[in-house]
Amino acid sequence: MEQPVLEVTEVFNVTVDCQYHLGRRHCAVMRSRGPVSAGA
Repeated sequence: MEQPVLEVTEVFNVTVDCQYHLGRRHCAVMRSRGPVSAGA
């Protein structure tokens, strides 16, 4: 398990944040150009 936990936490935080504050639309944009691309 050499994967940085910070990456997973960041992705989770972005998903939750987008659902609560930014909205699903902004979440999709952040995920497109966010750490998800590097993590996926």
